[in-house]
Amino acid sequence: MGGSVGGSGGGGGAGGSLAGAGGAGGADGGGAAGAGAGGRDAGGGAGGRDAGGGDSDGAGGNGGGDAGGASGSGGGGSGGTDGGDPTTCLNADGPAGMDTYALIDSVLGSNAVEHSPDADHTPPFLHVKEGTDAEVGNHFIFYAHYPIDNDGAPTDDRSRIEIKVNGGATAALKGTPGETITYTWRFKMNADMGFSERFTHMFQLKSYGGNEGAPIITLTGSGTGTGENLRVDYWPDDGSATRTLARVPMADLKGIWLQVLVRAEIGDSSAFAMTLKKPDGATVISISEMGLDLWRQGEYIRGKWGIYRGKSPALRTVEETVLFANFAITAGSTPSRDCR
Repeated sequence: MGGSVGGSGGGGGAGGSLAGAGGAGGADGGGAAGAGAGGRDAGGGAGGRDAGGGDSDGAGGNGGGDAGGASGSGGGGSGGTDGGDPTTCLNADGPAGMDTYALIDSVLGSNAVEHSPDADHTPPFLHVKEGTDAEVGNHFIFYAHYPIDNDGAPTDDRSRIEIKVNGGATAALKGTPGETITYTWRFKMNADMGFSERFTHMFQLKSYGGNEGAPIITLTGSGTGTGENLRVDYWPDDGSATRTLARVPMADLKGIWLQVLVRAEIGDSSAFAMTLKKPDGATVISISEMGLDLWRQGEYIRGKWGIYRGKSPALRTVEETVLFANFAITAGSTPSRDCR
């Protein structure tokens, strides 16, 4: 549901310095950071990687109003008044606004919501809804239910509720070689959210077409108890082990609005930067990498957001939520607004 197309202001939301890479570590679990590459419990593809395969990523149709949403009540809009590069916004417009799935499709392209778990409930349950609060205003609410939710079939070992840039979206939202794409958004895990030894992806940078089985970059929660962590993983194109670019304890990160900036140069040996900050501006993660392979010989690179997780007995059998707000996608390195 769509609302404001965002105010002015440079810097794209998360802002801040992008210097300093996170330490390397194992890609899987909840322990402390360590050197070297880790196991692969995150993303489909070669070698039994556990997260991105079977993505149901069809391009979808053209979708109405894909570039910017409807005037006034729509969820998007491109351009800006502060100079910089064209920025497209996706904002919720609250529980009484436009149909949520239609709003998301109006900006990200038709069939942009992967919501197979809706049909796993009787009666069907919409897994992306909208709410409002005093801190960010209108926002999207993503729901997950273990063990009810699946990824298309009851035998699945994972469940997925995600939104993604899809076929009908404007070309400005799709990363192709030689271009830089910048994403900013805010998200909030529920205060008691549980994780497991497997993956819970809340953001993926992925290819549409080409080698699209595994993701390229993931923002993932995993671990249990005091070992819970939030980490950023890089998935090489050659099938080698994932590399953890940053890993931080999950303590003090739940139940608050976190702000994220991702900047990716699309190519075979490219720059990648990411910051994650608390509401007071304190930096939690700061990554600056060169020489990463961020192209997968497909049609384009796109962002995906939501709750995509491997099933595990360690997960809580209660409803979990992750809130998202103020999605901004910029065709370039300098956002013209932060979509707030």
